[in-house]
Amino acid sequence: TNQPKPPRSHYDHVTKALILNLDHYCPWMFNAVGYMNYRYFVSFLIWVMAAMLYGACIAFEPFMLSQTPGYRKQATLQRQAVRVGEAFVERLSPMMPLPEERMVVTLSFMLCAAVGIAVAILGGFHVYLTLTGQTTIEFHGNCKAKKNPYSVGWKGNWQRVFGRNWIYGLLIPNLNEPEYLPVPVPGHSGLRSDVQTAPTNTNDSIV
Repeated sequence: TNQPKPPRSHYDHVTKALILNLDHYCPWMFNAVGYMNYRYFVSFLIWVMAAMLYGACIAFEPFMLSQTPGYRKQATLQRQAVRVGEAFVERLSPMMPLPEERMVVTLSFMLCAAVGIAVAILGGFHVYLTLTGQTTIEFHGNCKAKKNPYSVGWKGNWQRVFGRNWIYGLLIPNLNEPEYLPVPVPGHSGLRSDVQTAPTNTNDSIV
């Protein structure tokens, strides 16, 4: 970009821009993940994990029952009912799937479990990065240097992403810009609202 490079910024070759706190370029979001939108990315991962866990839990019992002798008995009763022209067969168990439901139940459980495990690994890594005050790029550099100059403690690191009211910031998307500066400043609160522009002295004369 031929511009000054602020601390923690990196050039993104896809968007061809200098991104503050660049973590990575996300092809699913079609955007670079950095200072302005990292909290949305982490929130997305957390809520996808929760949704997949919920889906796997409600599909688990029907999925397990579909592998039991009770299901085979249910399927036999279903076939007998079809032969005699009955339209409905009472379930042997409230959560026992019918033969025509088995594929849907199996697919639902396997999809939720597979996606949930994959997103849990990625989401867990980014929760760790958030708590330790790192980006993915910085993580690889800090592993070699064995130090992280930008960490302010797990609580402060989390607040720097989700704000001081982090529960609200995690549950409800906040359209405001991040509360904290992209780089912690020693001896400063780090809040963008506390940053004062240095006054210009107009009485200085050029000697």
